[in-house]
Amino acid sequence: MVLPLYVEYILFFVLFLVFVILFYGFYMFIYIPSKKFYLDLQSPPLQVGAVNEIILDQNQKKKSITIGSLTSDISLRLKGIEDPHLEILITKEKGLEEYEILIKPIARKKILWKAPHTKNFQLLEKSDILQSREFIGHPGYLRIIGLMQGNRPLHYVEIEISVKFFIDSYGEERMKFVFKINRIYPGIDLNSRDNKGIYSFGRVKEEEASESNQN
Repeated sequence: MVLPLYVEYILFFVLFLVFVILFYGFYMFIYIPSKKFYLDLQSPPLQVGAVNEIILDQNQKKKSITIGSLTSDISLRLKGIEDPHLEILITKEKGLEEYEILIKPIARKKILWKAPHTKNFQLLEKSDILQSREFIGHPGYLRIIGLMQGNRPLHYVEIEISVKFFIDSYGEERMKFVFKINRIYPGIDLNSRDNKGIYSFGRVKEEEASESNQN
């Protein structure tokens, strides 16, 4: 049986389309996650002072940032931290360079939060909503807890959240959100790296425990 020429063209096109779809699926769902996983394995441990800057595109109205162990947007790669541990949703106000920030706990009873203009850390048990202007000159602080004993965190990463203004390539004043690793308590055991690139927290010293209780 001889197929008409146009049928052969259609079949070749369908085969080409299937190949493109398969290649795209392989690239997006196998190659990219595998590459990210490999890079995570090769990455050095978390460092105090490390900074992640978040900027919404001009036409972007909303952005979600997760903080967690390995596969989150901000990966801490420390044992005891869940994945994701916390979500931060940034929503831009229409026509203004102002934002609403929703801080949503995912891990239960393993997040401490000190909002701008407040003095003490509080256990974050439900979402907190703030305006970006509250962070100008007054950062907020998150403690992502790996191990909690009673009401006392034994292992945690402290992240400072602040905002800064900058001039973009169009000469417009924009706002960016800065997530800075402020403290890792009580440090990282550099010899504890597992095959996923996750480290254990270090051991608590008596003087560090006393200092932590005072804070």
